[in-house]
Amino acid sequence: MKPELQPSARIMKTFVILSLLASSALRAATPEQLDAMLQTGEKVTIIDLRPTDEYQLSHIAGAINIPHQLVPGKRLPPLGRVVAYCDGLGSTYTAECVAALNAKPGIQAEGLEGGYAAWKTFTNVTADTRRVTPDQPKTITYEELKATRGEGVVLVDARKPQTVAGKPRVNLAAFRQQNLPKATSMTNPSARLRAIKGKAGEFSKAPSLFVVVDDDHQSALAAAERIRAMGYQRVVVLAGGEDIIRRDGRPGLGRQGGAAPVTLDPELVPPPAQPK
Repeated sequence: MKPELQPSARIMKTFVILSLLASSALRAATPEQLDAMLQTGEKVTIIDLRPTDEYQLSHIAGAINIPHQLVPGKRLPPLGRVVAYCDGLGSTYTAECVAALNAKPGIQAEGLEGGYAAWKTFTNVTADTRRVTPDQPKTITYEELKATRGEGVVLVDARKPQTVAGKPRVNLAAFRQQNLPKATSMTNPSARLRAIKGKAGEFSKAPSLFVVVDDDHQSALAAAERIRAMGYQRVVVLAGGEDIIRRDGRPGLGRQGGAAPVTLDPELVPPPAQPK
């Protein structure tokens, strides 16, 4: 009969297990590495963590679909090496899923850097189970953007130089330094994209997440579409745009991700109608 662990020993054992799970969750394969595995026939199981409807539209060839909510309770055989991926457009569940997969016997899992959007950008090789129709660029919320801390994020400043309703522009550099310390920013994504394209017109490395910031939602969508037209798929629009940054994430009266939001700023709210 094995001696019972002392409390301090149990705490240390738990700490070691959690540390191993945390370190495994941080491991990530790049699209280049995964592509090389598939090209050489290396045994690897690819798990698509996105919702089933997104998987059915398009996914990495050979991937199996296990929506991220089901991963912790899913019984799986010893799959060996596993690469799991999300959409790569601001999702935050991949690390938790990788840790849950690594807690299952016989599985050594890692995430896919940049998710499905990075894979499409780098390889442009997908399995489309239905005819894919053009879709609008996705949005990212203010809270989701701040949760990234700027890791792998590039803010694309698509705003026009003039002020809005007499107000000065939001200082995007100050916002980035305070809230997204690991992010970078730019105003001309076309030049950056041309610089990281290879001779064959393909991107030579896994891309960062481009987040388009503008003061008009339709203008932001158009800017994101121009980026995607160059073959760069990892791009989203900040819902609420410049105004949501000005309000530090506080909602206005408008819909997020639709028309430009209506601000509660008293300078921009029309005065109430006077009774006749």
